[in-house]
Amino acid sequence: MTCLATRLVASQVLQFFSLRLAKLLFYKEVVQKLKFPNNSNDLFNGGGKLLHVDKDTFQPEVLEAQGLVLVDFFGDGCVPCQALMPDVEALSQQYGGDIKFVKLNTSGARRLAISQKVLGLPTVTLYKDGQKVSELTKDEANKANIEAMIKTALGN
Repeated sequence: MTCLATRLVASQVLQFFSLRLAKLLFYKEVVQKLKFPNNSNDLFNGGGKLLHVDKDTFQPEVLEAQGLVLVDFFGDGCVPCQALMPDVEALSQQYGGDIKFVKLNTSGARRLAISQKVLGLPTVTLYKDGQKVSELTKDEANKANIEAMIKTALGN
């Protein structure tokens, strides 16, 4: 290959990868906006709203809240927690008008989780006016049991 041909090929390769990189950066920005609209940590799921809280926002969003609040305590490396997430999100769509749905990653809030007596994951806890009224842990924490807990709390 001649020097000119080598330069031409190198230029085309560089242009190809530059376009790919620009597309990837654009798609990353679009996905980020879809996940967290207006730079908030809220995910909107149809009629329900699933609020992500941390150790700083747990007190006002759960313990000082009026009415029913369902908290999904999960951890980064918890495979059963990850499997349960779509079910909790679906329930938030179904019951989001009656119950506030909240998620707390215990990996960044271990002391808070212990103070709430969350010793195993996944744990789904229902609070009423800031007081714990019901809890499901580990194998009990499945969609059917969570929905039964919700219906009992709502009087259905």
